[in-house]
Amino acid sequence: MSAFRDYAAYYDLLYAERDCVGEVAFVLDRLRAFVPAAEELLELGCGTGAHAFGLAQAGLAVDGIDLSEDMLRVAEARRAALPPEQAARLSFAQGDLCRFGRGHPYDAIVSLFHVMSYVTEEADILAAFAAVRRHLKPGGVFLFDFWHGPAVVATGPLQRAKAVENERFRLLRETRPIWERERDLVRVCYRLQVTDLASGRCEVIEEEHRLRYFFLPALERWLAAAGLRIVETGEWMTGRPVTDETFGAYCCVVPA
Repeated sequence: MSAFRDYAAYYDLLYAERDCVGEVAFVLDRLRAFVPAAEELLELGCGTGAHAFGLAQAGLAVDGIDLSEDMLRVAEARRAALPPEQAARLSFAQGDLCRFGRGHPYDAIVSLFHVMSYVTEEADILAAFAAVRRHLKPGGVFLFDFWHGPAVVATGPLQRAKAVENERFRLLRETRPIWERERDLVRVCYRLQVTDLASGRCEVIEEEHRLRYFFLPALERWLAAAGLRIVETGEWMTGRPVTDETFGAYCCVVPA
């Protein structure tokens, strides 16, 4: 089953505890350190639009692309409920972040919540970075976060369970990882049990998400091949230096 097909309807509830406001503030701080006057931004893998809405509220014009039509339907529904002046700063379209094409370059490009880790093959990674380079203005910046390889290797992927609910649904998600260590890859197998609280009806959704973890030397090599270079790396949300215990890391990248 493809990632984020049936899963999309429950995505925001599953991640309701995420500090999207704090994440947007962190992203804006890092972007403005390199492009203080940024006006137009492209988000790769925008999902249901949580980050895009926050970035637009900060005054940026935000275009979001995502491969999942189901996730984009949620984003469009949320956009339609916004005040007209905010909705006008947002647009969403379906696209493959490895080979996307837009009509003009951007001041900044972001890819958040380790979307880049969904790009698992080297040829696709090179294609994604090349597409970023084509769409980045001179002096622009590309920010993305990712699973940091040394920390993944040190701890190994973990089996987890998570339960959440709102006034309509109770969700129980079980996560079973399959580690393909020789490929720097984790196949994350989700089993999501959805209970409708009004009717008691229960549905089970199963999806497999393939995620790659990255090592900085390889990222530097692939970025250089696309005409890009890393100007800042740090721990996601803190900016502290990356260590072998840093699981979530980010890079700020500019044209070489």
